[in-house]
Amino acid sequence: MTDILFVRPVLPRAGALVLPLAEGFVLDGLAKQADEATGGAIARGLEAAGFKGRKGQATTLWAPGGHLSRVVAVGLGAAGGGSQAA
Repeated sequence: MTDILFVRPVLPRAGALVLPLAEGFVLDGLAKQADEATGGAIARGLEAAGFKGRKGQATTLWAPGGHLSRVVAVGLGAAGGGSQAA
């Protein structure tokens, strides 16, 4: 039997952070905490990279600060859009 554990997202003290973001995203929750910890580097980096949150879109921000080695933003596509099996 597989055990599933749900935990509240916590900003890592070091290392990498992956942010799944939908189209039209607003940095809130953990993403907002990370942006504040990096002095706004995440918001600026995503804008500079032209990241829109489109499905399949990804970008890596290297050494954004706040003890993070990198932030990987992964686009989820339209918010609330479920996947359909073919």
